[in-house]
Amino acid sequence: MKRIMKIVGIGFVLGILMLIIQKTLSIPDDIFLKRYSIVGIFVILGAVLFNLLYNISYNKKLQKAIELLKEGKPTAYIEQMNKIKEKAKGKTLRSVLDINLSAGYYDLKEYDKAIALLEPLAEVKLRDEIRIVWLLNLCLSYFYVQQNDKAMALYVQSKNTCEKFKRMGKYTENIMLLEIFVALEKNEVALASELVERLEKQVTDESIKEELLEIRRKIQ
Repeated sequence: MKRIMKIVGIGFVLGILMLIIQKTLSIPDDIFLKRYSIVGIFVILGAVLFNLLYNISYNKKLQKAIELLKEGKPTAYIEQMNKIKEKAKGKTLRSVLDINLSAGYYDLKEYDKAIALLEPLAEVKLRDEIRIVWLLNLCLSYFYVQQNDKAMALYVQSKNTCEKFKRMGKYTENIMLLEIFVALEKNEVALASELVERLEKQVTDESIKEELLEIRRKIQ
């Protein structure tokens, strides 16, 4: 929305400048309107094209960084994400990048750093697909640093969101992992064991496999 308003603002300023030029050079209204329309179209198309190219370039850099995380290189991932963040503009974009950064610290088991990035974003307006990632990263990090009360409060508050994404088949493995921690916190060991077995049969994420091994050692 802000970017659209910037384009509108540019158009408004351009319109005033064109009017000044018309009055200064005494250009007839019909000729002025025709040329103004042509210039206006080119300005709008140029702004839209620039925005499109910027997003394509940004997404390429982001995907390249994400590949590092998938390859088990969280330190390199964090370095790359910080470079992207240095040039990022806008509160929402920087918030999304902080959520992405938290995943790197989570993989490094530096949960306090992940929490420090995520907690300030509680009141930031984010799309549901971004909000669920924020929720999962923060909730799981809370459990790992023994801030179980905070983790449970956040889970209860967001339980419907978790169930919604689970039904959609998105972030299912991560949500199931969170449910295991919740079951353990409630001292529902049998349910936790059942969830571990179920998740072990379908998990593809290597980091989650490692977490499941640690959980199994604790409950056996």
